[in-house]
Amino acid sequence: MNALNGGVVRLRPAIHFVQRLLDASDVGDRVDSVKSKLLSRLHKFQIRYLEKSGTHTKGDNSFYCNTDGFLAYRCKDMAVEILLHLANNMSVE
Repeated sequence: MNALNGGVVRLRPAIHFVQRLLDASDVGDRVDSVKSKLLSRLHKFQIRYLEKSGTHTKGDNSFYCNTDGFLAYRCKDMAVEILLHLANNMSVE
């Protein structure tokens, strides 16, 4: 799932990051500002798969899937839109 512009991100930390960005942004340029910041930082939430991963890496990915959830995407812009929608419509934990 690592096609050009695609990937898999840890969902919960990404949503929390977007919620913090929304809270810290000015109302006027809020959405555009958050979108550009998220696009530039989306890689921080990226799940990395190794071709010959050991049990430790597999265990970490399994743990993240069960606690954070994953969001698979083929287009970064679409991933940003989905994360913005989720952040706006979910309560902060």
